Amino acid sequence: RRYVTEGEAGAKTVALRLKKKRWTQMETKDADEKKLSEFVLPGLQGNQEFQPVQQRLLPTGEGWTRHNDDMLVHQLSQVYFVQSGETAGKYLRRRADAQGGWEDVDP
Repeated sequence: RRYVTEGEAGAKTVALRLKKKRWTQMETKDADEKKLSEFVLPGLQGNQEFQPVQQRLLPTGEGWTRHNDDMLVHQLSQVYFVQSGETAGKYLRRRADAQGGWEDVDP
C-alpha cells in the first residue's frame, strides 16, 4: 500500500523498516517466497507488465507555460510546443485563416 500512495520513497522506507525488524521464529517459519509471485499490485490484473513512463520533452529557452496536459505555450510569440504524443517535439502556431487548426513552425 505504501508504494502505491508514496511511490519509490515509500517503498524504500518500508524496506528499511523490514531490515531492522526482529523476526520471530513463527514469522520466519510461515514465510513462503512462492506466495510473492501471486502478489498483485492494486490496479494491475494478473500478469500485466508495467508500462514505461513516457518522458515529456522540454523546449529550449525560457518563458514557457502550461497550455494543457500535452502542450506548453510561449505567450510572447504565441508558439506552442508539444511535449508528448504523436507530434511530440513539434513547435506549432494557430492558423489565422478560417480553417483554424495548427501550422508547423521552425524553431
